[in-house]
Amino acid sequence: MLWENETWQRKHTKEIAALRERDPSRFAKMKGDFYCFGCWKRYVQEHETPPSRSELPKVSHYHFKKSKEHHFRLRPNQKHIPGCVFRDAGYIREVAQRHGLTVLHDQVLCLPDLEKSLRLAAPTRSQESKPASGKKRPEQSFLFQELFDGMQEDWVHQRVQVDGKTTDLGQMLYSHESAHQAAGSYAIITGVVQNLSLNRYHGVELTLGPDEKLKITVSPGHLYDRDFLSPLLGRKIAIYGKVTQTEDQPPGMELISIEKQLAFLDLDEKPFPAFDPPKVKDQRLHDTIHQVLARYQAQPLAPKEFPFRFQTGLIQQHEEQRAQLEEEYARLERQTKDLHHQHTDLLQQQSEYEEQKEKYTQEKSAKEAVENQLKKEIRKLSGFFKRLFSSGKLKQKQQELIAVQTELQYLTRQIYETRSKIQKLADEQKKIHREMETLKAEMKKIQSEMESVKSSLGSLRQHDELARSWQKVANHAEHSYLFSSHTRGFHFCLNISRDQDNARSVHVQAFLHPYETEGTEKRLTQPFAKQAIHLEPDLLKPYGKLFNQLKAWIDSQTENLEGEMAATPV
Repeated sequence: MLWENETWQRKHTKEIAALRERDPSRFAKMKGDFYCFGCWKRYVQEHETPPSRSELPKVSHYHFKKSKEHHFRLRPNQKHIPGCVFRDAGYIREVAQRHGLTVLHDQVLCLPDLEKSLRLAAPTRSQESKPASGKKRPEQSFLFQELFDGMQEDWVHQRVQVDGKTTDLGQMLYSHESAHQAAGSYAIITGVVQNLSLNRYHGVELTLGPDEKLKITVSPGHLYDRDFLSPLLGRKIAIYGKVTQTEDQPPGMELISIEKQLAFLDLDEKPFPAFDPPKVKDQRLHDTIHQVLARYQAQPLAPKEFPFRFQTGLIQQHEEQRAQLEEEYARLERQTKDLHHQHTDLLQQQSEYEEQKEKYTQEKSAKEAVENQLKKEIRKLSGFFKRLFSSGKLKQKQQELIAVQTELQYLTRQIYETRSKIQKLADEQKKIHREMETLKAEMKKIQSEMESVKSSLGSLRQHDELARSWQKVANHAEHSYLFSSHTRGFHFCLNISRDQDNARSVHVQAFLHPYETEGTEKRLTQPFAKQAIHLEPDLLKPYGKLFNQLKAWIDSQTENLEGEMAATPV
């Protein structure tokens, strides 16, 4: 405030700066009559009457050459009156509370960590809390706008902590022409937004100044798009952030949150810009999905292009083949049983013959013993004198020997015949055994064919069941996207829906179905994988979240599939 001609006059710093250049002598006369506007306003609010000069602290007008900014600063040994927004600790605490920030000792305000500012600001205000002007304005949801509007030119003296260092906001202030001096540091850059376009990564790019000394970029995955940011064109702004610079490129800064980074410096001439509430747009979701799937060389499919053929006819053929094989197997099984019975009968006969042969053998052994005894006795009776006296007895023994030898011949013949029968039975057993082995081999072959047909039937039925499940997935949802990656061997479906109560809340259901190729046929052998991705309504980078999570999930599901990813990231 300027005390001139016995009255108070509101003077802005830029007005005084222009006067200093235009009429230095007049400025020299009035420079001792500047008083704190915040203290003046606080006094009027409390007393409903303007203060006298002695009741207000004096301020001096300063100009920062490097930033071309100018402001008022409290003179040494002067103090703000209680409640002045320019040095009122309560005001700083209220601003910090509304924006979720911390105030350290000596009213040092911790500036926001932009890497964590990935959600839309939703500042809260208590009933007792209101701006110094007593009016609620839309720009009060902007952190730096609150500081700028509430503290006016004195905002540059506000102590802040950023990146672990404590400094004044004024020390962070640079014009867009001198932004390169702040490379690698957090700074507040001022300038007029001259251009707004899309860069080669499909992100929004803003430039400050006609010579494009600073480029402000917005991530391709950000909620902000060109339409949303169009109110910034032609506006003089201050933007907070970390200044980056690479070789052969102008300095740059990323815009993450307009509420936590921007302040408008031309509100004396222009109204606060009207920003439409940002929302997740279907077209940008569409573009993001296509960018992810392009990495896997996946091509979009029309809903009518169902990629899998049902195998009803082939299943019927396999059923008929299985029935024929089962019938043939049953026939061979019956033959095997008949041969088994025959083999059992032969074994029984062989056992009986073996017993009979053993009996004959024993009888033969007994007869041979009798024969030997008779031969001994006959030899004893064959001497000359014994023949004279024992001729009758000798003759009897000879007759007995003849009878025994006759029986031995009979027994020998019976043993031979029995052995022949046993051998014949053994030959028949071998023949039956060979036939059984042949039948067994045929049955094993048929059983193998049956297992193969059964396995094929199971695979075909599983394929049809999986295909029906996939068909339901592809046909169900508000918005569906279908893709096929022939090089990686999978089909992909993505369904998008929105909450009925909050259209900004987007739900994404992703389904991935790997398949195997047999000639020209695509066969499903395992259930599809499913992943849910929720894009919260306050998310600042919903497209980035969708891109990153979708890509990571597809990578995890396809790491064992054949094929190569696109060499160039999209």
